Amino acid sequence: MLQDPPTETKGVGTILLRSSWQTINIGDVAHTPGAITALLGAGAGRIILWPGSLGDREQTMLADRFGDLEFAYGDIGADGRPDTPELARAFEEADLFIHGSAAGMGSRPGLRAWRPSGKPYGFFGITFDPLGNFMPFQLPDARRVVGGIAPGHLDDEAREILDGAAFVFCRDTISLDYLRGQDVRAEILEPGPDATFAFDIRDEAGADAVLADHGLEPGYLVAVPRLRYTPYAHFRNLPITATDLTKDAVNEAFTPRDLGVLTETISWWVRTTGRQVLIAPEMSYAVALIADHWPATLPQDVRGKVAIMDEFWDLPTATATYARAAAVVSIECHSPILATTVGVPGTYLRQPTDTVKGAMYADLGGSNMVNEIDDGAAEVIERLARVVADPAAARGAAERVHAEALRQLSWMGRAAVAASRVR
Repeated sequence: MLQDPPTETKGVGTILLRSSWQTINIGDVAHTPGAITALLGAGAGRIILWPGSLGDREQTMLADRFGDLEFAYGDIGADGRPDTPELARAFEEADLFIHGSAAGMGSRPGLRAWRPSGKPYGFFGITFDPLGNFMPFQLPDARRVVGGIAPGHLDDEAREILDGAAFVFCRDTISLDYLRGQDVRAEILEPGPDATFAFDIRDEAGADAVLADHGLEPGYLVAVPRLRYTPYAHFRNLPITATDLTKDAVNEAFTPRDLGVLTETISWWVRTTGRQVLIAPEMSYAVALIADHWPATLPQDVRGKVAIMDEFWDLPTATATYARAAAVVSIECHSPILATTVGVPGTYLRQPTDTVKGAMYADLGGSNMVNEIDDGAAEVIERLARVVADPAAARGAAERVHAEALRQLSWMGRAAVAASRVR
């Protein structure tokens, strides 16, 4: 049961936010502005962003939206300390370290470097999936398996870090149940959604251009594809390992079937509503995936209503484009979140190789927002049929999920601000 943290904000300290993991995924880009919005709304003062990867486009977006935001670039060196003067200064001046939303403890070196200071730290909406994506399960089965993992499974360093945290907010209750089952002793260990739910930046001119370029009228369906495993090694030109070859084989085996579920859904939408479809990427590699698969796999009577994004777009443009859609159906997890931020019904077609983060939708009251892709297109089409039959009710359901996420993010922000107060 969530209890209100202290509301006193006198003496609020400086927050160092470790986030912005990568720019090749608009969902990951959204974590940072969402977290900053939640923190500022809760009374935070000075915030320094320590980004993992931040392009010029993303830095400009953040600087325009948050005029007082500071940036500290650098890494943790071989000596276990910040390797740039600006990051060393941020470590010295900050009163609280926040690990942003992520699929795990992505900044262990940063936490190792921070903990000797004795200053507080916490986690702002993370997944902690003990199964990993090489143990594919649908969410109900994953919950049962995780619930049966005995204490002692968590590695010693992770336990020490989590036990010492001022707060650990898990963005899904499967992760939360796991950490509670491992007897993690953080001061606060509670549910707390992905910070993307607080993202609020839209580029209306960018969306105007997308609609004009593709001849779209508002009320279309957005479809977002994904491979079962993101091919990082290939597009980052890394050495190919045996694990990568296994992932390639899984993608080769399942991509036709998975994208076939999207094609079936798209075909139903066009034939039933007569309205258009935009197939768009959440990750940069999906531009080529889309071009390889569509329009070739679409029935002839459907092709004329389907527009295809042939470039990787920016987050504010994508969100503004989602806002003009009737619905978003996505194999990626974050596009349905972005849809809820603009009151648009979203459906997450979850692959069993993804982490358990998809449980967050049901945690927020959106249990019908997740369909397992191995179950085929029937339930997705059934959900879209309800959207078409009663769009106001569908939008209302999306808005309620968003409102609940913002309520929890507000509490998370207040807990973080309380932890940042100068002692």
